Amino acid sequence: MLVKLPGPFKKIREASWKVWPLYKRLFSLKSISGFGLYHCHTDSGHHSSIEMDDRTKQTLYEFYMDYNHDRTEMNDGWMNWIHNHLNHGSPNPTEGYYTLELLIRWSIIKIIIYGLLPVIGSLAIGVGYMQGRMPEADDFGTHLVVIQTAWGISTYVVGAAGGKRLRRIPIVRANGRLTKCPKLLLPS
Repeated sequence: MLVKLPGPFKKIREASWKVWPLYKRLFSLKSISGFGLYHCHTDSGHHSSIEMDDRTKQTLYEFYMDYNHDRTEMNDGWMNWIHNHLNHGSPNPTEGYYTLELLIRWSIIKIIIYGLLPVIGSLAIGVGYMQGRMPEADDFGTHLVVIQTAWGISTYVVGAAGGKRLRRIPIVRANGRLTKCPKLLLPS
């Protein structure tokens, strides 16, 4: 009986959801934008970045495009490429030399959408408040008060959306003294 193994795209998606879960995908202005390579040092248990030539960058770009557009018909070809180039033909992945890296970069689409949401929301609140509270009387002073209140509320919405985000700096005790923690190498 022939067993069909899942292709690399499914495994990469599973791993990327573990590293970059839904809340980070939704609330971050960054997104996964490509693949890179790490050099594996299995004896010491760490990875190091490598310099890639243009051909390798182009190959990884094609790999990412097939992954991003879910071209499952390319699974077998990419499995062979991973086996030969990243694992150096070894059936044991721990004996391979390279590991795929998920590249996380700024997402222009998310920046535009998240930047426009408070502005559009404040305009909608201002217009909605004006339409709902506008009196039937022709008194100019009453109309002016409603308009000022509506745009005061909408200005508050924009101001609140653009406020400073407070960030805690973790502090630990080292030898009885307070010191800052080193930065973690996690995507933000």
